[in-house]
Amino acid sequence: MAPTPRSPLCLYYIMLRWHVTWNFILFIYELGGKAQLLTPNA
Repeated sequence: MAPTPRSPLCLYYIMLRWHVTWNFILFIYELGGKAQLLTPNA
């Protein structure tokens, strides 16, 4: 597989975007989990 000149940059951009998105999802998930733990069950 011969890499094109703009392939690494494109891959880096995609990985960076996925990294940010995944971090955001994990942050919301953790926040929701903490909120669930902090709020007593009615």
